[in-house]
Amino acid sequence: MIGIIGSRYAPYGNSCLQSKMQKSAAAGNRTVCLNVPLLEPIKLYDSGAKKIITEGDDLQNDLYRNSAVGTISGLGVISGLLNLSSLITNRNTESCFEGSISSDTDVDYYQVNTMTQTAFGRPVYVTLETPEGEDVNLTLYDAEGNQVGMAEKNADGTSTLVIPCDWSTSNRFTMKIEKADGSSVGEPIAYRLKFREGEVSEEYRKALREADYSAPQEADPEKRKNLSERIAQVRNDRNEKEMDALHDRQFSELPEEERYTGKESVEELIERKRKGEILTGAEEKYIRIYGNMKDISDAENTLWSEDLQKEFQAACEEAGIGKDSQMHIRLSADGAVEVTGLTEEENQKAAEMIQERFVGQLKKLYLVHSPTVQNMTNQEYRIAMFADELEGFLAKASGGRSSLKNVHIVNTSNSKMIVKEKLAGLPQNISDLINNADVNSAYYDYQKMFYEVLNYRDAHGAIPSFETELDWNGEAFSYT
Repeated sequence: MIGIIGSRYAPYGNSCLQSKMQKSAAAGNRTVCLNVPLLEPIKLYDSGAKKIITEGDDLQNDLYRNSAVGTISGLGVISGLLNLSSLITNRNTESCFEGSISSDTDVDYYQVNTMTQTAFGRPVYVTLETPEGEDVNLTLYDAEGNQVGMAEKNADGTSTLVIPCDWSTSNRFTMKIEKADGSSVGEPIAYRLKFREGEVSEEYRKALREADYSAPQEADPEKRKNLSERIAQVRNDRNEKEMDALHDRQFSELPEEERYTGKESVEELIERKRKGEILTGAEEKYIRIYGNMKDISDAENTLWSEDLQKEFQAACEEAGIGKDSQMHIRLSADGAVEVTGLTEEENQKAAEMIQERFVGQLKKLYLVHSPTVQNMTNQEYRIAMFADELEGFLAKASGGRSSLKNVHIVNTSNSKMIVKEKLAGLPQNISDLINNADVNSAYYDYQKMFYEVLNYRDAHGAIPSFETELDWNGEAFSYT
């Protein structure tokens, strides 16, 4: 098993590392590092080599919004998080994604873009592997947050999840991976995901025939529009029908004692969960089948936040910081922690404690609860997350001397008068690496993020942004 774990920011000159996600390939008796672009994985040349994508060491994939917020060029990426689409069409059957569930509250979200598979009605099969005696839940949600699949156990101990590209109208799915029902996580549970394409189903072929999809392209625009509408209607009808049938089957296959028989709606059950009530196993399973992931995630984040605040309070007391002490915490894009409001000695103690134990969790807490962030549109949120990522990258590259305000897009031309865009104002040590990055470069993802953010600034006049700042009153956090 091969995996490369690197720092958050790729070291300059080391082309075997990339931010947050790394890939490796076994070719013959040697290991080949693949500089895999995060923003456009579909452009990868598939050499048939074994690819292993490894979960990054951060909390970015613990947020549902990060995986479901939107796409870049039709490929879902947010703040360096890779969607796993490139593994679907890889010819090597040993290519996979490797991650782990580290605690009872750890939840991993990953986006899978299936634009091609949905267009041709090809389901995608995901095989989940865990060590013997260990188990995790793998659940699939469409772009609207509806549950459209759960991994089912196989005789060999693995589980299989079907991404229903043959009937779903979605071409972007989110996988949720968490501890198994009723279990507790001691040591981290490793898991592995493998992908393969299925065949176009006869049901899908029939649906297309019913919509006259195979009819010659109409020259008349109105007839083309009508044909397109008929096809869309067939798919919408089938999506609703198949989803209802899936949910009913999942519910009926539960043991009788695990079937919910209460009168409350799924929304009411989720609200009870949000308020901290302990639900029965049957109620939890009912939510998992019929609940919308947007509502479930909101409730889970509320409970997680309450637990984190209790943990932070206990850590402050252990560090000798008084229970009634109030502090202001600022987390910079490059990972630095600044604490004010206490004595100089306590500020230093608190900053060291946060740096050691809470940086990622406080960043997640801010993203979940900050009114500034919550009021952003999905596009603004994506750009703001990219900008935050780039600010940290620039700070690392320049020793804190450069920021996005120094970088802009210019047009250049060569001897053949071919105009080409270029990024100007980058730190000298990374300028050529970014501007000359191609699809196989470790810096290609940064190049695409720069253009995405700067084009937004040119079009809108400013870059949406946030400052990760929290206030602690001794018992709870507040946010701006």
